[in-house]
Amino acid sequence: MYVRFPGTADDVKLTHLILGTPVPHLPFTQRSGFINDASCLNHTEVYGVVRVSTIDDVRDALAFARQAGLKVTSAGQRHSMGGQSFKQDGLILDMRGLNGIRLDKERRVVNVQSGATSADVQRVLDQEGPAVQAMQSINIFTVGGTLSVNAHGIAHSPGPVAATVKALHIMLANGEVKSATEKENPELFRLALGGYGLFGVILDADIQVVKNELYELKTNT
Repeated sequence: MYVRFPGTADDVKLTHLILGTPVPHLPFTQRSGFINDASCLNHTEVYGVVRVSTIDDVRDALAFARQAGLKVTSAGQRHSMGGQSFKQDGLILDMRGLNGIRLDKERRVVNVQSGATSADVQRVLDQEGPAVQAMQSINIFTVGGTLSVNAHGIAHSPGPVAATVKALHIMLANGEVKSATEKENPELFRLALGGYGLFGVILDADIQVVKNELYELKTNT
């Protein structure tokens, strides 16, 4: 909007101040420049990288992107090596600071924020006894990235990691947070698992856990 200054009756020349919507303070770790993924084959110029550590950080970043007309992508360890972790001239959400983990033993579910790695999850679960049913062959990837590509491990059962996900919280482009399960917002649930972030920012997931069984090798001698 326009504001007249000083605004008195005998004004000869007016100064017009244009007031826009306040831009939230964002925890930028990089403004402009280039980033790459783990392949080192996707050198890409971006608007900037925001390190998020709270849900409000994600919401503020999306609000900023809407106002600035920017595309947004979510990134973890950047091991999706086809350029899926970032958009040219886009705003990148570095999700690794959003990494809380809570175990619910009664429900046999671990709630994991998307920036936590499988190694982080293992360290928490190993202290309590259970284990996840499926994970990628190594534990360096973020949970959000794993879910976004619907990764699988070396075991044929239960198959892809998505089969062990009970619920998701997803932030849509307008900042609204949706709960998604097989029964609540089922289409969003199905699309987000393996959706490469196209349908919203995965904030956290409830993942089924099982008893951690120790296998012992026995041979006949």
